[in-house]
Amino acid sequence: MGFGSPPAHTALLRKPRVEQRAWLTEAEFEDGVAATNLQPGPASTQLAILYAWRLRGHGPMDPGPRNQAGSP
Repeated sequence: MGFGSPPAHTALLRKPRVEQRAWLTEAEFEDGVAATNLQPGPASTQLAILYAWRLRGHGPMDPGPRNQAGSP
C-alpha cells in the first residue's frame, strides 16, 4: 500500500481481517489501533506487523515460554 495515510491504511486493514475473514474481533482490532497509536512511527505498518504476529506468531525468535531454557 503506497497511497493515502495511516488512517486510510487502517481502514484497508480492517475490512479483510475483521469484516470478511473474522480473523480478529472488533475489540481486538481497536485494541491494536490504540496500542500502535501510542508508539512513534508509522502506525499502519506497526498495526500490520502486530496482526501478523497475532495470527501467525513471532517465528523462531519468539521469546515465548516454549523457547525458553527448561521448557518442554
